[in-house]
Amino acid sequence: MMKIPVLLAMSIFIVTLPSLSQTRVFTPEMRIDYAKKNALMGLRSGNNGVVESTMMFVGKMKMSYPSAEIDQLLRLIDGIAATHSSASMRFKAYIVSNICTDPMWYAGEEFLDASEPDLFYGAAAIRLQQKLFGLNAR
Repeated sequence: MMKIPVLLAMSIFIVTLPSLSQTRVFTPEMRIDYAKKNALMGLRSGNNGVVESTMMFVGKMKMSYPSAEIDQLLRLIDGIAATHSSASMRFKAYIVSNICTDPMWYAGEEFLDASEPDLFYGAAAIRLQQKLFGLNAR
């Protein structure tokens, strides 16, 4: 299973980024830019586990930083939602696309902290269902 190691590696990279250089100050914007570059590589990977974990990471990033510009990432995710050979991957991409389009609707949800993709996608799918059927119960 490559999902957890890849997500862990991306998280460690973002967390440890400030220690890479003692003379350079990394702003939150710089960290987001690095995360977006890594996410682009992950989304272009041929490994479904990497793509799935990366999509989860992008969804979490957008919920944490709603003002982050992720147009390029969103185009790739929308492409996965439209053309991927796996129905499961298409559905997960649709969920993340919806999160990225309306991150404030998902903000504060417990699944934001889920580190296991199945828990994240399951909880996000339930919230999406509530949204689609007009249920605003939290």
